[in-house]
Amino acid sequence: MTATMKVTVIALLASCAVGCVTQSTASYDGAVTFTLENDTLTGSDNNYTNGVGVTWVSNGLDTYDDERFVSKWGKFWSFLPGIPDDGSNTYAAWSIAQEMHTPDDINIPNPPETDQPYAGVLYLDSVLYTRSEGCAHAWELKLGVVGPASQAEDVQTWFHDVVGGDEPMGRDTQLPDEPVINVGYTVGHLWQKGRMGETAE
Repeated sequence: MTATMKVTVIALLASCAVGCVTQSTASYDGAVTFTLENDTLTGSDNNYTNGVGVTWVSNGLDTYDDERFVSKWGKFWSFLPGIPDDGSNTYAAWSIAQEMHTPDDINIPNPPETDQPYAGVLYLDSVLYTRSEGCAHAWELKLGVVGPASQAEDVQTWFHDVVGGDEPMGRDTQLPDEPVINVGYTVGHLWQKGRMGETAE
């Protein structure tokens, strides 16, 4: 397991822990998680080199007052398949994140076209998730930008100055500014339910 994967797994476990702890209190209003992925710990700096993001996940939308933004957000999208009108068993999540991608060798001013190009991505991700007995639906809307406007160059240059890493020499070749507009839908069905260690008769 790489250091990047370890950091990701730790972040996911922390997210679950926060959710389990806060759900036991009456004042639970959502959970905030922070994710950091970086390949510096592996001694490399190529391809997917860094990712950082903050996510807020709501409680069930039916627990919020009608005037709360999160409640209005759920009702606005209630026309989508699988999203109930009353907000029951429906949750919302928002993430803001930045990703950085670099070629295999960042010391080359003009990396080959066959290599992973320099690319930065900055985006806002919104997810509506609803579940019922044996079924789950998730709708995702991601808006952002690829290119210099993502500020990936400035962040990577600053970080390398801090840790004493090599200066990325080919940032002038990074992908140009382009908008990111992604819409996704996932549905899952439970075909069979059982208990751990249970044997069929």
